[in-house]
Amino acid sequence: MKKAVLMVSAVLIVLVLMLVLGLFGFTNHSLADVSRADQTGTFDDADLVELAQTVGGSDEVPPTFGVPNAPDSPNAEPTRRVYFAPQDNDANATVVMLCNTTTITHTVTLKGYDLNGNVGININIAVGPSDLIHLVSDVLAASPPPSWANSLITNFTDFTTYATLDIPQGIKVDGYVLFNPGSGTVDARADQGGIILRFSADPLTLFMPGINHSP
Repeated sequence: MKKAVLMVSAVLIVLVLMLVLGLFGFTNHSLADVSRADQTGTFDDADLVELAQTVGGSDEVPPTFGVPNAPDSPNAEPTRRVYFAPQDNDANATVVMLCNTTTITHTVTLKGYDLNGNVGININIAVGPSDLIHLVSDVLAASPPPSWANSLITNFTDFTTYATLDIPQGIKVDGYVLFNPGSGTVDARADQGGIILRFSADPLTLFMPGINHSP
């Protein structure tokens, strides 16, 4: 009887140790993920490269709308807001280019919204002096061109109906929607076909040729 009690006690001790080690490993992994961004939610160049290599996700799985991916801290510098409608599903992807034409680092805030206006994407992106950053909604093909080195995988998914960029003075923006049926990969060295992405400072004109505001 005593031997049986000792055996049960030993098994319980082993199980407790395994549980503690598992929790410790999960905590370390979570802290490593959080460390990619600082407390303001801003990604630097090293973070961009790491995220471009590791961040994935399905287009059919929605972001956690209403719970931002980064702290919703206001931009410290004056910005102008532009709107656009990204496309990101099994047949196409969106690429947005941020170009810094100044000699200082600027921060661009990107937000994505669902059909009800809830925020699902909310990140601050540090764009270094004379730097060019590609925001890519799908997996980036291996060995991209050198100009794509600072790419950030930004999975809008099917559920993001529109997005905004808060842009400081000196940051230029361009973008396009490309077609990648069956591959789910953005290949900067291949002709995947695409259309220019429209940007507008007025959301009312984003989906229409023009609106007469005169009475």
